[in-house]
Amino acid sequence: MKGRSPQQDSTPRLEDLPDLITRRELAALAGIAEQTLARWAVAGEVNRGPRITRLGRAVRYQKQHVREWLDSRAEPAAEHSALAG
Repeated sequence: MKGRSPQQDSTPRLEDLPDLITRRELAALAGIAEQTLARWAVAGEVNRGPRITRLGRAVRYQKQHVREWLDSRAEPAAEHSALAG
């Protein structure tokens, strides 16, 4: 956000999170509601969200799977000429 220093930004960085990420941490990182992540996990909506890891009743996301999911969602940047026109 314009005018905010990195110290004021409370959005977590993937690199700063533990290897097993909670749903709340992922929601804050990705800007997606926790309820949406939960729905994707229980509905088995393949490729909607990152793979989950169940530890008993707890659901966690492995940092590697989150990174792979984010990479798979990336779109190529628009051509410079398309933006200039």
